[in-house]
Amino acid sequence: MEKVNLSAPWVGFYREVNEMFKMDPDVVVKFNDEEMKLTLSVGKYEKAEALKKILPKEKVFGNVKVEIVVDYVYEEQSIEDTYKAAFDGNPAFEYTFVHQTSANPITFVVFEKYVVQYWNDDLSDPHGVTSTLYKNIAEDIFEKGNGVIYSTDSDPDILRQHVYQATPVEIEEWEKYNGKGSFSNGSSIVSDKEPIQVKDKKTFKAVFSRKNKNEYPF
Repeated sequence: MEKVNLSAPWVGFYREVNEMFKMDPDVVVKFNDEEMKLTLSVGKYEKAEALKKILPKEKVFGNVKVEIVVDYVYEEQSIEDTYKAAFDGNPAFEYTFVHQTSANPITFVVFEKYVVQYWNDDLSDPHGVTSTLYKNIAEDIFEKGNGVIYSTDSDPDILRQHVYQATPVEIEEWEKYNGKGSFSNGSSIVSDKEPIQVKDKKTFKAVFSRKNKNEYPF
């Protein structure tokens, strides 16, 4: 007669939960029998919050308690997708556009070309009214860097013109002034106004000196 192996009831409970969610691409169920913990790793925030509400915090089997944990597994987003998610449904936002350079990609975040006016008693205007653009607000309130440029130009061809590609000869000239290897990012100067034209050493030095003042994101 064959020996019958019986699983503990908490193992059966894990199998039961796993069966419920095994066809769901957003949920992975795991059981740690050393910690007596059943974990549901969920790839969507709304689903994770919903499961937290309908699942108990623990399951009791006599004198054994199994902790039930629902974890929201955050997936790293690209800068482009981050801005799309942040402005989803916001009419101030138009779209994002990524321009690939030989160094790092430049992400343009395009806002509506609309003059925003709101009351603000900061003495900058005698009538207490601030007039600005969504682009300017974004530059003031969001984290700087990460190769992001805020714009109101809706034409990708115009956006591409905002990126100036430094040539190897120009990089060599830059390093003469600032030391070997000092131009580590090596290929792109970003301007939110117009392409930068380097015509001579004097202009070149003036243009590249702006890099140290953090006027351009890389």
